[in-house]
Amino acid sequence: MLWTKHIGIFLTLHCISYTMNTNTLQNNPKPFSNPVLIYGSSFGNYFQMLYKTGKYEDMIRFTSSKSINSFGSKAILELYEKMSFGYELKLKSKSDNKDGSVTLNYYTFIIATKSVLRLNVIVENDSTKLIIASLIQNNPF
Repeated sequence: MLWTKHIGIFLTLHCISYTMNTNTLQNNPKPFSNPVLIYGSSFGNYFQMLYKTGKYEDMIRFTSSKSINSFGSKAILELYEKMSFGYELKLKSKSDNKDGSVTLNYYTFIIATKSVLRLNVIVENDSTKLIIASLIQNNPF
């Protein structure tokens, strides 16, 4: 009898959770438009996950059109395939820039060295996209 009470509580909580998740998805139909929060993570962490899983073509989809027009998608794809981006990232702050872009400041730990990585992003077509500063493998951001 006690376990049926627990099942009832579990089912009630599950229904509430499902309803809340459904409402959240309906209220935010553009999950990639907020650079700080993309499916519970930040843009940098999401972009890094694409890198770690070898989804370089998807990384191109999250690259700004200005960067693609400046450097070309083939050159950027080669950059993504060769760069080192598998280190620890932790979002510390964000800054809104006058030109409409956003700077995401990450704490990094690369080869036993603490540093700050700044990713400049912009929202294009309801998706956050990375702005590439150069094609230098060590620091394209």
